[in-house]
Amino acid sequence: MTADTDIPPRYLLFGCVALVAAAGIYLVVFSTAISPGSETAVEFDGQFEIDEDRFHMRGVIIPVPSTEPGIDNISVYLYSEDGELLEKRPVGKLNSGVNTSIRVETAPKYVIVDSPDFWTRSDIETLYYYKAGTFDGRPNYESKWVSSKTEFPEFHKTPT
Repeated sequence: MTADTDIPPRYLLFGCVALVAAAGIYLVVFSTAISPGSETAVEFDGQFEIDEDRFHMRGVIIPVPSTEPGIDNISVYLYSEDGELLEKRPVGKLNSGVNTSIRVETAPKYVIVDSPDFWTRSDIETLYYYKAGTFDGRPNYESKWVSSKTEFPEFHKTPT
């Protein structure tokens, strides 16, 4: 099978999402966002998949610019609706990018990429994701930029 190269990418993505939705898997695709102005941004370029109630996060956590010196102790935190920590997954040192694949049985309310090393710097921003209602009966996630530990949800402001 060959692809017609004159098809705009947005139509290919729409077809991919439609095919995945027809298979009973809900797919939320995230791509690199534009930071609101920090010197260094930490972003997630990947997707969240929800199949029934199982949740799978896969993609790459990246620093922008990618020439940024490494940042240690990166972890992904998954929280429930009431702020209970469901999973803390250390993913290592962030250089040019860290491949990430996390599966849990319950779709979290919050997905937070964090490191104590972020907050020793004055020029960093990171994204976190939160469940904001549903789309087609499945959780819908939105993102929010933070440039300080105090901007996270209350339950994540203390050391974990």
